[in-house]
Amino acid sequence: MKQDNYEDIINLPHHVSKIHRQMPMYQRAAQFAPFAALVGYKEAIDRAAAESAASADDFTALLSAAPDPAPVTPAGGGGEGQDALGE
Repeated sequence: MKQDNYEDIINLPHHVSKIHRQMPMYQRAAQFAPFAALVGYKEAIDRAAAESAASADDFTALLSAAPDPAPVTPAGGGGEGQDALGE
């Protein structure tokens, strides 16, 4: 069985077409440039992030507008002569 290490073609001259011009380097590079595989994905992520930030801001505004809760005295540690209900 023959080993395929390209010895039969490794020293052949490089083919240059007589019909087609060689593609410019910048166009060849563009073929391998990154591309958006999922069209609209970045916009959807940005929109979801903006909505999430807006809801977090709304929640923070609600918390800051709410009145402070009344202080709670722990059971057994209340003032003199008071039970857990403060009576």
